[in-house]
Amino acid sequence: MALFEEIFLPDDEIIIVCQSLRFKRAKLGFGNYCFKQIDHLQRSEVAFKKLKRFYGNEQGNRAIFKVNAKRIDYKNILTAKANMDFPPRQPSLGLEIYFISLRNKVIFNMYDDRGVDIIASDKQSIAKLYWKYNSWLLDYDREAMDKVFREEVIKT
Repeated sequence: MALFEEIFLPDDEIIIVCQSLRFKRAKLGFGNYCFKQIDHLQRSEVAFKKLKRFYGNEQGNRAIFKVNAKRIDYKNILTAKANMDFPPRQPSLGLEIYFISLRNKVIFNMYDDRGVDIIASDKQSIAKLYWKYNSWLLDYDREAMDKVFREEVIKT
């Protein structure tokens, strides 16, 4: 949640992409828990699309919508995402969810209870996160990320 709050300001316009992928059939309806965490979300704000042959043989559904950050109960969404691999814990959310900041062009994807992927169009957009939360980086990613961000220190 700290990372989310560092990236997104309350007045930011955010694109949210929700994907439900399953081998034969995937459901992603407007009644999904994720949609209920967006204040006053209207069906007309959401664009639904069927996915075929996504990730090999999988099929699925995708929903895309743009909302103001302050409308998102991101704490509930992230908690539900963290609970996804622990069936007794509720709420649980098995969707892939991407939050995209239009202001700083950063993509935030919490993949499960172990962490998040944060992707930016340029490294300056996330350099502050790298330095402030460096101890949170996974060791198997550390060398590659250190190389990218330490080059900036060498150049200056």
